[in-house]
Amino acid sequence: MSVRLGVPETMLESVNAFANDESIQIDVVAANDCAVCVIESDEHLECDLTTLYASGWIACDTARAVAGKLDISTRKMGKLLNCLDIKVRACGLGCF
Repeated sequence: MSVRLGVPETMLESVNAFANDESIQIDVVAANDCAVCVIESDEHLECDLTTLYASGWIACDTARAVAGKLDISTRKMGKLLNCLDIKVRACGLGCF
């Protein structure tokens, strides 16, 4: 059984299509009671283990932890972050 990613109704179709195109095995649903939820914001907010702010930023260690929570590879997590326009900061490898 795949993990649920909650997204706003306005993003549901595009994120679901992205997940299908990239073969990311998560259920994309319009809900806020999921393992991880996406929130639209005009501000560049820091994401955490349960909340991904579209157009925000996330620390590298946190992104790896969220990937584990969603049961996806870090490579697929990176693609998902790109889809949501989330920037990676504080990279453990010094790449970002």
